[in-house]
Amino acid sequence: MVDYSKFDALAREVDAEEANAGRRAMPSVTKLDGKTTVTVGKHGALSFTKDGEGAPVAARGGVDYSKWDKLDVSDDEEEYDEDGGGEMDMEGVEASPTPPVPAAAPSVIPPQASQAAPTSPGARLTKNGGRNGDAMYWTQTPDEVTVHFAAAQGTRARDVKVRLTKTRLTCEVKQGDAAGGDLAFPIKLSDDEDETDLDWEVLDHPVEAGQRLVRVTLRKDAPGNTVAWWTRVFKGDEEIPLDSIADRKGAKAAEAQKVWDEAHRIFKERVASGQLKRMPPPSL
Repeated sequence: MVDYSKFDALAREVDAEEANAGRRAMPSVTKLDGKTTVTVGKHGALSFTKDGEGAPVAARGGVDYSKWDKLDVSDDEEEYDEDGGGEMDMEGVEASPTPPVPAAAPSVIPPQASQAAPTSPGARLTKNGGRNGDAMYWTQTPDEVTVHFAAAQGTRARDVKVRLTKTRLTCEVKQGDAAGGDLAFPIKLSDDEDETDLDWEVLDHPVEAGQRLVRVTLRKDAPGNTVAWWTRVFKGDEEIPLDSIADRKGAKAAEAQKVWDEAHRIFKERVASGQLKRMPPPSL
């Protein structure tokens, strides 16, 4: 076992040195003049030797830790002996001051995520709708369906023949084969309308350079105040899923509000005309 009583005598000796100095022992800073060799001994004891001079000089001030070298500490276990410190050459300068703490870099607030880019011209041809290869594109709103038929470069309005009935739409360009067919859903078309009343035009393709399109707009015929979303334009075409219609959810809320407003209007008219009588409040 270690005989710790030896530490008591050493502690009393150290306390006496501190009392004589009139202050608590504090670490000292030694100024090195010229090229000096610093020797780190056992237990952290330092000695300084200026090149060209004699024996090393112990560090001034503070506690003389060399007394610890005289202390014989042993136990039954295997002794542990720290290696003595090495030597290092230093120029005669004072200890470097603590480097200033760099100012914190200003925080960079990332710019807000930009809003989604506007729909591309090509995508607008099939918004809420679809396509039939490169021959026909269609898009829709709650009230209308717009069909674009592909036409050759240089096509003009006088080269196009559009025919429309309540159940059929065809488009013929330069005496070629007519595109279109029987409509899958009903449209609004009065009996006195003819081909001159149709809403159609010839325009450039927004994506394919040199190609032209024949645009025809149809008015949906939905029962009552409901909204009918088309899943195709012509019978026999492949249907699109209703879930792919981007504006369908928003239209549902608008449709419900529209139906409610119409029902409220009819109710007030019936009350005003006497068809419905106001019920007296129940007596308590």
